[in-house]
Amino acid sequence: MKAWKCGTSILVIPSWAKLVTMYGTFWGNLVQWIRLNNLLEWNLGFLNAYAPNNLLKICRLWEYLNATLPKDYHWMTGYNINMVDKLDKTSSW
Repeated sequence: MKAWKCGTSILVIPSWAKLVTMYGTFWGNLVQWIRLNNLLEWNLGFLNAYAPNNLLKICRLWEYLNATLPKDYHWMTGYNINMVDKLDKTSSW
């Protein structure tokens, strides 16, 4: 199993915390999500993804999200594709 040295989170203000009805992670904890019911009369989902900078993996992630996320929620996403899991030996870093 690979140990990742990265981290992201989803923070909500205290008055919204009681509206969180479900939460979870997937893709090895690189994607976090929460669902809030009846926030300003909307059912909202917030999703945060931290994933490798690889076009094929990004496409697979979006396909997975489209097939998996509940359609009865309005989803807001935050996405960071700058993750580096190893450096190329020719890199100037």
